[in-house]
Amino acid sequence: MEEQNLNTLPEIKQTILIEAPIHKVWEVVATSKGIESWFMPNDFEPEVGYEFHLQSPFGPSPCKVFFFLGY
Repeated sequence: MEEQNLNTLPEIKQTILIEAPIHKVWEVVATSKGIESWFMPNDFEPEVGYEFHLQSPFGPSPCKVFFFLGY
């Protein structure tokens, strides 16, 4: 068994198929308003390097945009 660093968590990966027009999917996964509709309030901007926050019930969670594939 591999020894795991106690300071990291294993990656979680999931693939799903969404049968909807790409522009509708894009609006809910790549805009602040769309992300808020299914996840939580945020100040997301679709810009590489942009640092934003998800407003969780436990306080703000810092995030950063590492890449962005524009539609």
